[in-house]
Amino acid sequence: MKASFSLKVTIVVRIAILFILVALASAIVAMEITKDLLVSMGKKYVLEMLERRKKEVSTQLVTQLRYAQYLAGHEAVIEWLQNPEGRSKAMDVLREIRRIARDIDVFAVSERERLLWVNGELLSRIQKEDEDDSWYWETLRSREYEFNFDHNRKLNSTKLWVNYPVYKGTNYYGVVGTGVQYEQIIQDLTDPSGTQHDALLHDEEGMIKIHKNKKMINATNVVQLYGFKGNEYRKAMKRVRSDSHTIEIFLFMHEDREESVAAVAWLPLVRWYLVTSIPIGEYRFSVITPFLTVQLISLILILLSLWTILQKNVFGPLLKICGHLDRIGKLSYIEEIPALEKNEFGKVVESINAMQTGLKSYSENMKELVQLRTVELENAYNALQYKDDYIKHELAIARKIQMALVPARDKCMRYDSLDIGFRYQAMEDLGGDLFDIIRFGRNGFGFFMIDVCGHGVPASLITAMVKVSFNTHAKWGIDASEVMEQVNREITQLLEGMETYVTACYLSINLEKRTYQYVNAGHPSMMVYKKEYDQLMLAEMKGLFINIKKDVKYEMLSGRISAGDAFYMYTDGIIEAWNHEEEMYGLNRMMGLISKNISKDSQETVDLLFEDVVRFTNNALQNDDQAVLFVKIK
Repeated sequence: MKASFSLKVTIVVRIAILFILVALASAIVAMEITKDLLVSMGKKYVLEMLERRKKEVSTQLVTQLRYAQYLAGHEAVIEWLQNPEGRSKAMDVLREIRRIARDIDVFAVSERERLLWVNGELLSRIQKEDEDDSWYWETLRSREYEFNFDHNRKLNSTKLWVNYPVYKGTNYYGVVGTGVQYEQIIQDLTDPSGTQHDALLHDEEGMIKIHKNKKMINATNVVQLYGFKGNEYRKAMKRVRSDSHTIEIFLFMHEDREESVAAVAWLPLVRWYLVTSIPIGEYRFSVITPFLTVQLISLILILLSLWTILQKNVFGPLLKICGHLDRIGKLSYIEEIPALEKNEFGKVVESINAMQTGLKSYSENMKELVQLRTVELENAYNALQYKDDYIKHELAIARKIQMALVPARDKCMRYDSLDIGFRYQAMEDLGGDLFDIIRFGRNGFGFFMIDVCGHGVPASLITAMVKVSFNTHAKWGIDASEVMEQVNREITQLLEGMETYVTACYLSINLEKRTYQYVNAGHPSMMVYKKEYDQLMLAEMKGLFINIKKDVKYEMLSGRISAGDAFYMYTDGIIEAWNHEEEMYGLNRMMGLISKNISKDSQETVDLLFEDVVRFTNNALQNDDQAVLFVKIK
């Protein structure tokens, strides 16, 4: 018993020492791993945050610029700038754009009169001695469009303006442009979590142009604000400017000596940089604290229980195992190993002597066992191959089912009062885009288009669910906004717990009342052509994605329809199609093609659009589904 007790003490002491050494080593390694983890988390977070804000800000700026370009090229506006007698038609254009894009202010100034018209109403006269009018003379000198923040005392508001000079040859006729509220731009740059991870915009010299703190605009340099090393940051600015699709991520030491992660991107449209940062230390407490707590509790429990566990659960079972090994080993005998001292390990040795005999018999049978295993593996491979073929067959069936959800071509031919064209191109066997045509009442038609985040089987199943929901609620003939709210509520309940979202837009047309209603849930803006004005414009509507929040109120755009009016719905796979030069097809190119073919049938215009996208991409690999649905009033 003395020898046995000595062995137990020795093992306990050695295990205790080993555990302490391992714990110390793991603590050191964990600190390094935690540091790398913090850096990795910070880079991932700041990249996702900047990508999201770049997209949101770029969308806002592109929309604003496109309206300014539209004004500068409109015949009625140019005619008024040349001749004051054309003012009435020009102001109608300003008011129509303001009606469709309600978040955007529209202005125009004629060089002949120098009167400032905002949203179709006269505001003031432009004067050189007025500091608030300096933007007009600066635009005249630059001869190209520019974005600028300006607090106008006459409007009593701070807005981001795009000033677009109107030239015809060398002749200067005035300035047109658009403006959005300062708060609207800042909303796209502000962290919704309420932390200090807000983004900002600065010019090529580093001077802050857009920041939630108005006092910093044109007064603070981004290098001073964040404590960047000037040369390193200028190199990062140069790299992202050479490739506008690139986001540069780098580590820097903040002025408070806190290690941080920053990201910067180039916005060529405004010739500004978008930048944000996050201190790595914000994650340290959430990552390190649980680890240290578990380590401390584990150390205490193991040290307190070590002796009891070894006494009760190690040495006793060890003797029983030796007895089993002894009985197994008596099947044969090879060579005996000399016995050690009379302790637990001595019994283990005796058992090993017996087990060795069994190993001889096992080795003799090994070849047969290997052959048997080979056959089993071949059978398993064949089973997997069969399963793969079965899955491909099932996917083919699922593809047929999904395509059956798309409206049949002959369905559109039955509607005498409408000219309908559509097309759907999935990038994989199963896609996440879908549209449909719904008939309600005697003269009511509903058109919806959806884009589910992702591809494959999950996305296709969700599209079917959304289709059923739209068909169910739209047939009641209720307002378009109520239809979208019901669909969102139903889908959000069905997809509870799933981290996915759906963009959607819904158009309702009543041929008897000659009216339309339009609702948007995060989907690319529908294009609207009004025969009366001969204008193709974007129906700018903002709405939250489906499956983000259960109870959402959606704004609704409504208006009158007449023969020749047309509505153009599409998914982002069209405008975000890329060619081999990494150029995007873009909204402007699509609007140009539709404008040139406005008189043609809807299906013919759809086919021309897809042909143009194919020519543009030149067989470049695409990663998103493409769908369009065009409706023209006969």
